Amino acid sequence: MKKIIFFMIIFFQFTYFTTFAEELLPIDAVLVLDVSRSMATADPDRISRDAMHLFIEKLSENRDRVGIVVYAGNVERSLALQEIQMPKDREILKNFIDGLEYASWTDHGIGLLEAVRMLEQCFFDEDASRQGIIVFLTDGNMNVNPWGERTNETAQEDVHEAIYTARELNIPIHVIGLNFDGNLAWQPIELIAEATNGLAFETANAEDIPEIINAFFHVMIAAPQTRIEEPEPPEEVTVLQEATEEYLPETSVYIEEETEHTEAIYENTNHTKNFLATAVSFVLAVAIAAFLFTKSTKLKRVFTGKIILETQGVPRTLNLIEYGNRVSLGTLLENPALNSVILTPSPTAPSHLPQLKIKCKNHSVKFIKDFIEQEISKGISLTTGAEVLISADDVQVRLKYI
Repeated sequence: MKKIIFFMIIFFQFTYFTTFAEELLPIDAVLVLDVSRSMATADPDRISRDAMHLFIEKLSENRDRVGIVVYAGNVERSLALQEIQMPKDREILKNFIDGLEYASWTDHGIGLLEAVRMLEQCFFDEDASRQGIIVFLTDGNMNVNPWGERTNETAQEDVHEAIYTARELNIPIHVIGLNFDGNLAWQPIELIAEATNGLAFETANAEDIPEIINAFFHVMIAAPQTRIEEPEPPEEVTVLQEATEEYLPETSVYIEEETEHTEAIYENTNHTKNFLATAVSFVLAVAIAAFLFTKSTKLKRVFTGKIILETQGVPRTLNLIEYGNRVSLGTLLENPALNSVILTPSPTAPSHLPQLKIKCKNHSVKFIKDFIEQEISKGISLTTGAEVLISADDVQVRLKYI
């Protein structure tokens, strides 16, 4: 039931914010991603990339534009602002993001200044027909190459220049600080957001990302409502109206009272219709969420890593994505003695790279991890890089999750 409620929330968020995004001024966004090596520990599950994916999904086609700046010690890669015209464009952007690799050193100034200059060419102001924003994803730690031409001081000067230019152009810099390892340098990046009227969030959890991205869309500028001007009545109509008001004042008052009464009835009817439409939408959403939950295999977690299985000194590497969301060790090794050892993704692990959970109801099987025998009925969970020895009858298997 909790999962059904979760999917209902996601469904409503997606529906609401798709409609909500269309009511905003057209968006020009630049996603700025820190790919320095410190991010490998600050964001091991790559939730920064999940955030960028979700942001791209929420942009409107044939209206919004997005660019990407990827930096470490230098600008490693970048994509100029481009309009999303069809679903294929979103996939191209996501593939670009998924192909990024870590690089040495960290120079926030060079990354932020590149993003601001990308938007500066469009020159925004309060009356502009488009709005620019920057989404900055980092662990906050500055570490400029000491053997290069730049220093931490020059990098910080560029950060200040980026802030100054962003303020001049009314471009907020929203910040997502990644803090999986507890080494986030929070204060400097929080100040960047505050100085540009942006939002700042700290997270190490993939489940926080939808709320964070939704918050960015909430503070964007709404498109002005267009008013339809009614044409002026012809002169003869105006004269006739004045004459009618002069000779039939009591009738005019009566008509005004009836009009107010009719408008009140019409307004109440509209409220009733809106309420019924909302109720029907809610019921349909619940039905759809329940159907998706019970029928769709896409909502289930699947393996995303690989394992090394070593038996009798011979290692084998297997790609777990080929085995869906559950597999037995006996199937992998073609050994019936290990059929009761079941491997599944941990349901509490981040979606990008789940932990591997191993359980078994056969008490003749022993799990030995870090020289401690585990209670096999409860099973154990392995993070990437961890290994466990599994012993059953005369079979011994060393399993490593990579």
